[in-house]
Amino acid sequence: MITLNELVESGVFFFLIFLAMEKSDKPIKKRIDILIVEDSLTQSMQLKYLLEKNHYHVMTAENGLDALTLLEKCDPTIIISDICMPEMDGYELCRRVKALDREKEIPVILLTSLSNPEDVIEGLECGADNFITKPYAENYLLSHIQQIIANQSLRHTERISIGVEIIFAGKRRFIAANQQQMLTLLISTYEAAVLKSKELLQTQEELQTLNDQLEVIVEERTIELKKNEQKYLDLYDNAPTMFMSVEYQTGIVIDCNETLLKKTGFKRSEVIGNHFSTRYHPNSIEQAKKNFQLFNETGKIEDLELELITVSGEKVPVLMNSTAVRDENGNILHGRSVLQDITKLKQTEEELLFAKDKAEESDRLKSAFLANMSHEIRTPMNGIIGFSQLLGGQGISEKEKNKFIEAIEKSTNQLLHIITDILDISKIEARQETTIKTVFNLNELLDEVVTFFSPMVNQKNLTLLYIENQSFEQLKIKGDAVKLRQILINLIGNAIKFTEKGTVELDIKTSDDRIIFNIIDTGIGIDPSLHTAIFDRFRQVELTYSRKYGGTGLGLSLAKSYIEMMGGTISVNSIPGEGSTFRFDIPLIIDGVPIFDNKSETGEISITNLWVDKTLLIAEDEELNLLYIQTALKSSGIKIIIARNGIEAVEHCKTNNEISMVLMDIKMPEMDGLTATRIIKSFNKRLPIIATTAYALSGDGLKCLEIGCNDYLAKPIKREHLYSMINKYIS
Repeated sequence: MITLNELVESGVFFFLIFLAMEKSDKPIKKRIDILIVEDSLTQSMQLKYLLEKNHYHVMTAENGLDALTLLEKCDPTIIISDICMPEMDGYELCRRVKALDREKEIPVILLTSLSNPEDVIEGLECGADNFITKPYAENYLLSHIQQIIANQSLRHTERISIGVEIIFAGKRRFIAANQQQMLTLLISTYEAAVLKSKELLQTQEELQTLNDQLEVIVEERTIELKKNEQKYLDLYDNAPTMFMSVEYQTGIVIDCNETLLKKTGFKRSEVIGNHFSTRYHPNSIEQAKKNFQLFNETGKIEDLELELITVSGEKVPVLMNSTAVRDENGNILHGRSVLQDITKLKQTEEELLFAKDKAEESDRLKSAFLANMSHEIRTPMNGIIGFSQLLGGQGISEKEKNKFIEAIEKSTNQLLHIITDILDISKIEARQETTIKTVFNLNELLDEVVTFFSPMVNQKNLTLLYIENQSFEQLKIKGDAVKLRQILINLIGNAIKFTEKGTVELDIKTSDDRIIFNIIDTGIGIDPSLHTAIFDRFRQVELTYSRKYGGTGLGLSLAKSYIEMMGGTISVNSIPGEGSTFRFDIPLIIDGVPIFDNKSETGEISITNLWVDKTLLIAEDEELNLLYIQTALKSSGIKIIIARNGIEAVEHCKTNNEISMVLMDIKMPEMDGLTATRIIKSFNKRLPIIATTAYALSGDGLKCLEIGCNDYLAKPIKREHLYSMINKYIS
């Protein structure tokens, strides 16, 4: 079923009326003139273009008066007029046109927005034939023009007018119009209303669609904004720097991030709402307040170092930068501060300052050391040179010669000790020092050290106390005997040097797997503030003491380095004026290798006829060294073969199967001792080869062992060491 609305919307309603009322054949097509009355040139030209494009003849007038003037000269088929115009509006024009005494009535179409119901009443009153609503569709306008033209025959046959009086909007109105005009106007009004309604419904649907789309977009944007808000909140709260916002003038904290709370340990409620100064350490409060006043004046603070306070009262050094948040008028609302934790930076600064102080102190100590070293080296050198010259003089008694020789020997040992210390500290600094473990008798080493210091103790009228531990008598220990001897010599030597009267005691005991040494003296003592510093390079108790007591200032540093290399620790307990106790411990490693221990009734080491059936090859190019070894071994009865270089040593070992042991010097002409050892071991692995070296680096000893030497002796070689080594390998 087709409704009236659908007929109107389809644009065929008037065609149906026309067909129902048609009484004659189809008219012959003729020219159609249309008068456009429009004060808007743009709209007038637009409408004219549309009509001419559809083969209508068009005339135009700017207002009602111009149109009436034009009607005196022409007879248009249809008039299309705007309502709102200057001079004369469309309603008045329509009345004038309908009042003209013309044989043929001219239909008038009014262009209106239908924004007011009175438009329809006014149209009926003035006799308008149709309404076209603005804005109009082209097809809609053209169809109405065609309908009006088609209905013109009806207008000529049926012109029955009626008059109706109505009251509308509180006004009495009289409407006089023929039936066809009234029906056409009302139907066009209804059609326009339906189209408007359809447009409104379509617009409403479009708006609803847009609204739905907008709601989706808003929802998506809301979710996105929440995500971004959370993201930025996370960035704000978890940033490595601290943030704090402070209200302008009052100084009340209005916001802060989680980082500040974590750094200080306070709760948010303890920070926000309180004055900013409560968050600073007392050392920084005044400076913070002063800069807050400056901020109120300038609106910024740059690179200000302050200290926050934690909940436990500790300091957190920070670098603060503040900027002002302003309103649209430029007035400060509050300050936003960025506080960067500079704890590590401050620690680095302190470390650099400490390193700088240490470097300056080290430089000062080294300068003092070099000045002192010059004195220490020149003193024994003067003794050696001076007494050597006296020995060459005439008329010197035997007693004087012995005294001079003793002085030269003492100066030589002193110089050797200084040079050894310098070389040893150089090796430690260069990380070239290592430990070499050998088997030795502890009691024997201790007796040797005590004997070494006996002349010095007697000269100063001191007492050196040492009770030999019988449990150590046959105890064979594996360790670095050379370094242990040096440690004891340095510590006991220091104790004797700084003790003017009283005693120096050496106490030794074992505990589990450690050997504990205590060196106790009644000397000048050490201030507690120097208990750590005395183990530094070139350091002595006081630099001023170095002139009185002498020494290089390297002894304790060397001792500490050697003890730590051997896996031990050292400490000191001392009271100025009462004395000192140096305590150190090293690992106790027991070994079962036999140690040479052959003494005469007088307590002297005896090797008489001990090795008469043995043959010793000595590879040595220095005559003095050869003479010393031959003399030291003369009473033993051992047979000695001499090789002046490595080539001769290799040849002797190839041709003489009687050789029991080789003493191999490392530095020799033509072929060095290491090369010779490598060759000899290639054809006789069981032959013991003991390296002898004057090289200072203990790494040379380790190198000898790696090449294939069974052991090594460091020059100058002591008799007891030589005897122990020979006894170890050929007895």
